[in-house]
Amino acid sequence: MKGNISKDLLFSLSFIFLSLTSVYFFSLQIASLFGLLLATFCLFIFNKRPYVEDFTVILIYVGLFIVTALFSAFFVLDADWKRLLAFLLLILSAGVASSLVTQVNVGRVIFIFLCCHITFFYIQFVAYFFFSIHIDYLGAIGLESRNFGGTFKLPIINKMMRASGLFNEPGTYVTFVAPAVALSMRYLTSKLRKKIAYLALLSLALTLSTFGAIFAVIILAITPVKIKVKALLALVFGVFSLPYLYWRFFVSSSFGSSHGMSFREEFIRATIENASSVSGFFHGVGGFSSTPFNFSSSGAVNDSGLFFTLIYYMGLFPSLLFVFSISLIAIYKGRASISLVLILLLSKINFFALIMPFYLVFALCNSKKRLPRTDIDE
Repeated sequence: MKGNISKDLLFSLSFIFLSLTSVYFFSLQIASLFGLLLATFCLFIFNKRPYVEDFTVILIYVGLFIVTALFSAFFVLDADWKRLLAFLLLILSAGVASSLVTQVNVGRVIFIFLCCHITFFYIQFVAYFFFSIHIDYLGAIGLESRNFGGTFKLPIINKMMRASGLFNEPGTYVTFVAPAVALSMRYLTSKLRKKIAYLALLSLALTLSTFGAIFAVIILAITPVKIKVKALLALVFGVFSLPYLYWRFFVSSSFGSSHGMSFREEFIRATIENASSVSGFFHGVGGFSSTPFNFSSSGAVNDSGLFFTLIYYMGLFPSLLFVFSISLIAIYKGRASISLVLILLLSKINFFALIMPFYLVFALCNSKKRLPRTDIDE
């Protein structure tokens, strides 16, 4: 039992590092790369002869790689070696995750992952709103979190800060924590696990992120959650989140401030327009290419959601194959998997984020084999 707990703790640490995309050096996401390296190390330490029971996610990524390569060759597209390397790292991540999932307790890994992230989140949240102390974890390593902005102040307390935990902004926290929250609903095997899952779900609303509110609603709508939990979340949303979202989308915009929708609208329009062409239908801008088509607004490509980012990079045909594959399997695997895949497709997660294959493997694995209760999470 101790060996199993140590194994899960070590892999949980690698999973946490995989999520830390805000930690970078010379444009390299060193924390995520270290997480993949540590996960690969775990794979060979735990089992001298690693094996894979389910090749589904590996085959999905390999298939997408082959389709992308064929269309790139047929349309004579220039390949960016960094993009090609990123694709190969995704396949490696899928392979490592598919092997490790047979050796660890997925429910325990998700539990530890959420414990870590919500601890840093709530320390930052409580420190500011109760003691007026702003804690910037990234500031300790020379980076910066974007927790302030705008003139909005919460009623009564007359202060405003959007907590982001170990991430550079609240939206990034939501992007990488929300899928784990969705998956945690599959493993509510003890009172402690339920408390941590519900606190993590609450944190999504407390970020005051639009996507945080949307993902919380998706989880509540798809997975079975007690009425009192839904009532508490509705209260927090009404008192804490709704006033800010109303100010952002209605009040501030009336004074000419941007609410971030104009870029998303133009990007989606340009992406759909590009996908209607033959080249856009089959390969987008090219999965191995980093050359974009032209549109005037500025913003991150992935701000409009993974689904449209896929169409942008890969083209409509390969993207639909990818989405159809993971969605079909998620439906077969149950509610938690459905909500996780839906959240990934709507989220700002980068397609090349090394943690995404791990989330897909967790969502599509045989959950019935991984529900034992253990002393670490009772």
